[in-house]
Amino acid sequence: MSWDAVVVGAGVNGLTAAARLAKAGRSVLVIERADTVGGNARTRELLVDGIRHDLGAAVVPFAAASPAFAALGLPIRFAHSEVALAHPLDAGRAAVLRRDLDETIAGLAADGRSYRRLVGPLVDRFADLIEDVMASQVKVPHHPLLMARFGPIAALPSTVVGRRFVTDGAKALFAGLAGHATVPPDRPLTAGVGFTLMLAAHAVGWPVVGGGTQAVPEALATMVTQLGGEIQLGHEVRSLDDLPSAAITLLDVTPRQLTVLAPSAAAKAYSRWKYGPGAC
Repeated sequence: MSWDAVVVGAGVNGLTAAARLAKAGRSVLVIERADTVGGNARTRELLVDGIRHDLGAAVVPFAAASPAFAALGLPIRFAHSEVALAHPLDAGRAAVLRRDLDETIAGLAADGRSYRRLVGPLVDRFADLIEDVMASQVKVPHHPLLMARFGPIAALPSTVVGRRFVTDGAKALFAGLAGHATVPPDRPLTAGVGFTLMLAAHAVGWPVVGGGTQAVPEALATMVTQLGGEIQLGHEVRSLDDLPSAAITLLDVTPRQLTVLAPSAAAKAYSRWKYGPGAC
């Protein structure tokens, strides 16, 4: 059988692509080597019956902000905490980021004004901003003036943007957020990760998913199959030559996995990809 699209990897990104294609009337096959969908979005009972633990992704502001999920009408139930983030400091202190911008600023002492200048102008336009931030970066943005304000900061290393602050609390908040990047903090664009997460905390919150994060890929997988797509679990793809005929092939894999699946001069560059420290 020939497919319109074959997706390798049933993580959230792969399943979202499959759901969008299936909703557009395309025939889609998703292939996943694990026995369950989800990738890094998995939830299991580990210690006590009835108590579910997120094993990877847990707090998901970009799920709440996702234009793709909104377009799909994905049924996700979010739960919000009063405090989005608390970063421990010395002497029993903590830097606190709350959903309310003014309350957060009040707790940052000498850095309150700097924080407002950085975050304030973009919080109210977050829905427009995220439409461009989470879209392809090789097209003209829908909101060019907004991106012109966001881009010069986002393009910097997080270590550079962190120098805007003088208190250990504000520095720690930004460093912790930027630590979610997959490269070291002195690399360009790492500030964009911390900046976007900071904006999201005020605009949409930092929610968890009711029932666990795995509810997201399970909802996507259900949508794919209901729309006529097929998902094969427990099937490891070792080469692109193993795949059935398809008009397009989408790979929801890591950079180094790509070099194994599709050895070529272009893919070889990804073998030198350096992963940054993980975020806990």
